[in-house]
Amino acid sequence: MRSARPQLPNSFARVRPGPHTLIKDFIMTKRPRFLHLALLLSAPHVWSQQKPLTPDQLIQQVEAQQAATAPPGTLAVVPAPGAISTAADAVLPPTAGAVSDPQHRDAQRQASHSALKVRQTAEANTQRASDTISVKGKMLFTWQDGGIYELQTATFHETAIELQPGEVLTGRDLPTAGDTARWTIAATRTGMPPSESIVLIVKPLEADLETNMTITTNRRLYSVILKSNERTYMPLVAWLYPQDEAVAQQQQVVHAQAVEAESEALAVDPDRLNFNCAISGSKVAWAPLRVYDDGAKTYLQMSPDMGAVEAPALFVMEKNDPLLVNYRVKHSFYIVDRLFDRAQLRVGAKSAVDIRCTRPIASR
Repeated sequence: MRSARPQLPNSFARVRPGPHTLIKDFIMTKRPRFLHLALLLSAPHVWSQQKPLTPDQLIQQVEAQQAATAPPGTLAVVPAPGAISTAADAVLPPTAGAVSDPQHRDAQRQASHSALKVRQTAEANTQRASDTISVKGKMLFTWQDGGIYELQTATFHETAIELQPGEVLTGRDLPTAGDTARWTIAATRTGMPPSESIVLIVKPLEADLETNMTITTNRRLYSVILKSNERTYMPLVAWLYPQDEAVAQQQQVVHAQAVEAESEALAVDPDRLNFNCAISGSKVAWAPLRVYDDGAKTYLQMSPDMGAVEAPALFVMEKNDPLLVNYRVKHSFYIVDRLFDRAQLRVGAKSAVDIRCTRPIASR
């Protein structure tokens, strides 16, 4: 007679490994190890279909796992963003690195967000070799305030960094760098004052290195990332300075306008000149020597000593009401682009010089 087949315990009879079976059911009960292994092998095909988690989603998932597998009040350590990519990588031993202080959880979250912010800021402001403009053998970055510049260097080769002409280092020694043991940095000069330029020479002693260098000058700050390899390097690096070029162009325009204004001819047809202008009032250094018009403009010839005193304001009297008018200065002349019968030069409320002009009726 066939003996009765032994019955498995109820807890084993209920086991149905599948993609949604919780790991905690097997960790918290005494079951054969082969069942644990079967469950772990069946889970990856589900996890591989999930999208990468954000820092907040990752923390929430690990909190849920820890709450199911560990005593109340504990939390598994959460890896920083970038260290894991899917939910499968987030499975940690229930008791590994567990902490009970809620402040630690907030600190972990803040650290993850801070690391992400640092990477995003650096990436958004970094210029690389592909962003440069090549002028013959020189690779030009575009300088901007707060910019980061990544340089490619190679072992047994030098990379020259040329600063703007007239720019000088402000530090006592060479620029500072994060790794000065495996990088050599030297400084030299090219050109003659005032167009002399500082040139920094950088060379790595090994391949696959990365460090940063800070260059401070009398005009700006450069933040440079140095990377080394065995072959590819940038022989000569410099910058374009759009802000300085815009200021220089504006100064050239102002200078050209000033030269043009100074070169305006004051000669007029003698037959059109009218010198019937009388000057009276206060005896001051800024009183005009003579006043005349050419039928279209009025000219006030001022004293050469005018440059040492306050310039007066010019008012044209219209029905005894003073009307402030503009004038321009050419050499020692004040030129008013209109005619008037009566005007006043004033400095303050007490000092005034009256000017009265008369002209033939035919010229009016």
